[in-house]
Amino acid sequence: MLVAPRSEPAGPPAQPAPLPPDEELWDVHAAAQFLKRSVSWVYHRAEDGSLPVRRLGGWGLRFIPGELRAWVESGGVAPVRPRE
Repeated sequence: MLVAPRSEPAGPPAQPAPLPPDEELWDVHAAAQFLKRSVSWVYHRAEDGSLPVRRLGGWGLRFIPGELRAWVESGGVAPVRPRE
């Protein structure tokens, strides 16, 4: 009779990587981590104009940390600004 080896109990959950500094533009992963949402949620909200976002070269999305913080503090209301 074969017996499966016992697996070690899982340790504490891994801590998420720290957010990039506020002086840098954040990618969708950093924005999702800050907002405690999925990357998919961030993409959808960026596309529908709900989140303040910057587009790089037509395909890359970047977020200014101060704008995201202001968005959260305002209750999630997108600032009115012209489309890029």
